[in-house]
Amino acid sequence: MSLGQEKGIRMYIGTYSEEGEDSLFLVTMDSETGELQCQAAYAEVQSPSFVIRNEAGDRLYCVSEIDIEGRAGGGAAAYRIDPLTGEASFLGRQDVQGAAPCHLALVPGERRLVVANYSSGNVSVHGIGPGGELLELAEAHQHTGSSVHADRQGEPHPHCIVIREGFVYVPDLGKDRIVTYRLAGDAVEGILVPYAEAAVHAGAGPRHLVFHETLPYAYVANELDSTVTVFAADPAEGKLTEREAVSTLPEGYKGESYVADIHIHPNGRYLYVSNRGHDSIAVFEINQETGALRAVQHQSTLGRFPRNFAVTPDGRFLLAANQNSDSITVLEILEAGGNLSPAGRELSLPKPVCIRFLP
Repeated sequence: MSLGQEKGIRMYIGTYSEEGEDSLFLVTMDSETGELQCQAAYAEVQSPSFVIRNEAGDRLYCVSEIDIEGRAGGGAAAYRIDPLTGEASFLGRQDVQGAAPCHLALVPGERRLVVANYSSGNVSVHGIGPGGELLELAEAHQHTGSSVHADRQGEPHPHCIVIREGFVYVPDLGKDRIVTYRLAGDAVEGILVPYAEAAVHAGAGPRHLVFHETLPYAYVANELDSTVTVFAADPAEGKLTEREAVSTLPEGYKGESYVADIHIHPNGRYLYVSNRGHDSIAVFEINQETGALRAVQHQSTLGRFPRNFAVTPDGRFLLAANQNSDSITVLEILEAGGNLSPAGRELSLPKPVCIRFLP
């Protein structure tokens, strides 16, 4: 399948890697059959464990998740993307003054980039130059606090950046809080203003957050106790109010497992969560009035430790990045109930941990 075929879906896949190894892969997918093919590989960035693109799809930004005994050492990098071929050209890297950067997001207007630094417990902000290149660190905000699990929550661990209607939401696994900042002004300095914090139940370990596009609800994937917390959301005021928490694991399951990623189907009716350990995708139906979740399925990802996954823009397939079995597996999304079924397609890649579609 050529890069230009209309039925092809292009994506970038980030992996954990050693310095100098191929770490970022351009992959195409046949949107009819789900077949995956690797088209190009890049080695400029070590461990690009989370990857995003700009709205036009001609820029790519990624973290370099490096942690040197909890000290600063990680970075963020930028690429230019050829709109015809999808191929990438490296624009450079910047130090984020933090350890183990794990997530990032573009501020609307795409002049700023916000990064969550897990091990150092801070959030950093970079400017973006006219060519899409990253500028030096503009500001950083240090989180404080802890929670009940001494081994994982003895200090703050911001794990995700979500920007919506003028607010920046940061799930912090270490302190069991969603920390919210307000976006202020156009200047580089002072763009993030501390605003509010929403509590998640003790020991949950909030990891990733997703807002429903049309309903006033948000959903938080909690890594440590394998739950999803449902919040009533007021994006205009930047407020979150906890409604309920539901397990992502089958009833009676006693093994070790950790929640990772969370996404809502494009039709807004189904929510998906990945379980590392149980090695499955939990499927929930979203009540279109109350936002409540009803578990409908637990589907194996046919691999080990699915850290990240992605739903294709047309809603037909779910791709799971199985970190510990070096595979991307394809699951078909059935129209009836949003259930998942193996599509019989797989791609081998070393330690895949993030999937990002291009336009």
